[in-house]
Amino acid sequence: MSNNQTFSLSRMLLLCRRDLSERWRQHLVSIGTLLGILLVIAVMTAFNVSRWNDPETCSYLMITYELPFFIVSLFFFGCLMASTAFKSMSTPAGALSTLMLPASQFEKFLYRWIISVPLAFLLFFVCAVIADWLRVLFVDFYMGIEVSTIDWGKLIFHSADAGFNTDAASWIVLLIFFMTQSFFLVGSVVWRRSHFVKTFFSMFVITLIYGRVAVWIYDLFHKEDLFYGAPPLLDNDKTVFWSVAILMTVISLFNYLLTYLRFRESEIINRW
Repeated sequence: MSNNQTFSLSRMLLLCRRDLSERWRQHLVSIGTLLGILLVIAVMTAFNVSRWNDPETCSYLMITYELPFFIVSLFFFGCLMASTAFKSMSTPAGALSTLMLPASQFEKFLYRWIISVPLAFLLFFVCAVIADWLRVLFVDFYMGIEVSTIDWGKLIFHSADAGFNTDAASWIVLLIFFMTQSFFLVGSVVWRRSHFVKTFFSMFVITLIYGRVAVWIYDLFHKEDLFYGAPPLLDNDKTVFWSVAILMTVISLFNYLLTYLRFRESEIINRW
């Protein structure tokens, strides 16, 4: 065992092995449920445009209908995973079990963060790709129409060619996703029960407040007697994108740090 009290790769691997050996059935059920939901979405979009016989039109409409539902599912799945990342800390027995693990607090936090943030996103992406391919096979076998799959490379790196207003559209969605998910990660260590529901309603209220402030600032920029012209920051689309991207990244990182600090406290608070 490593003498490093902060991080050890061998201890992280032991945590992973322990989790897989104890929760492999739960993980398989989660993956199967996610894939099933995405497959239902894909098949339903195929039935929705089945009246079109032109393969090109069918492909375009299926992808157009499918993507919004995939994005909504991504947000729901990601936020649900984040809100249950530290569920074991909700009870004294679970907190004691977590406390007794032979690993540092940082390793316990990092492992849960990897599972609920990057790994959850990669899992969703793989399931989305599989569901999209199964849609193509289903349409070809059941309807006799050869349709195309989603061009993921074009969608991610050249969003404008995929029908969006800008090439940064996919990156904006991803930044919003990780920022939103980070709030649910914080909620998983703040609330003792109903993590997802409480975080959702809290964010709903906060969004209404900040939305009202944003509308007020926007109106202020367009009142000629108070403000003449938009500030230089709002004149350039690239500058706006990078400013928003940096802001959302900072918010996400701050929430991750806040979650870690709260996790360290909760190990002591819930010890009894």
